[in-house]
Amino acid sequence: MHAKATNNLKVLSCHTIDMETFVEVNCRDYDHYASLPDVVELNGQLLARTGWNSDRNVAYYKSGCLIAYPK
Repeated sequence: MHAKATNNLKVLSCHTIDMETFVEVNCRDYDHYASLPDVVELNGQLLARTGWNSDRNVAYYKSGCLIAYPK
């Protein structure tokens, strides 16, 4: 599956398991992780940033998270 996030992040992998989407994107270090958007849109679906792996240099996004919008 080829996919591209609207926030111009390169999607390294994208998987759907039990109706939830899991995405990995490049992430150099913690400062880069902190600068990534909290929420991205992929194929019309909102994905929340959920963590990162410093050994693999990736950050994770997934669907199915509650997302609050400021008023």
